Amino acid sequence: MSASRSSNLKCLCAALALLAGPVAASAQDPAPVQDATPAPVAAPSPAAADSSAALVTEAWAAFERKDYAAARAAIARCQSLYGTQAAEMQSKLTALPDKENAHGQWALNDVGTCTFVLGRVAEEEGKKDEAMAAYRMVVEQYSFSQCWDTQGWFWQPAVASKERIAALTLDAE
Repeated sequence: MSASRSSNLKCLCAALALLAGPVAASAQDPAPVQDATPAPVAAPSPAAADSSAALVTEAWAAFERKDYAAARAAIARCQSLYGTQAAEMQSKLTALPDKENAHGQWALNDVGTCTFVLGRVAEEEGKKDEAMAAYRMVVEQYSFSQCWDTQGWFWQPAVASKERIAALTLDAE
């Protein structure tokens, strides 16, 4: 390795060490944080396989390809890892966050969306009671969740869940 390359590598490593700073505990890393000052809860990196965003994406993709077992697995994982944080975020809200603040409710958004997808999965499998239970859960527990549409806006899983409940109720009559 040339001296110039070695020097560049050392500078890069030093810069990365400075940028990294202290590492805080995350939902996947329950190690205690040394600082007593509570830090804001940051969303897991979208690249992480167990990030809530990755799990929602995985659940939707599995649903679309009709791999309901894989969809259920991603949904269960999202609910298990982020359900507590979603419930905390929901409990602190009194109204639907605007577009600028919606992304800050990442756990609520992703768990609410996954629960909606669970309803869709159950519907496709012909499990109407399970679908209704999932949709009711979205309405009752994740009413302020929002899902980002790739066309550039948020939609509300609770509103979509109410529509699915109405449709399933009408189908029964």
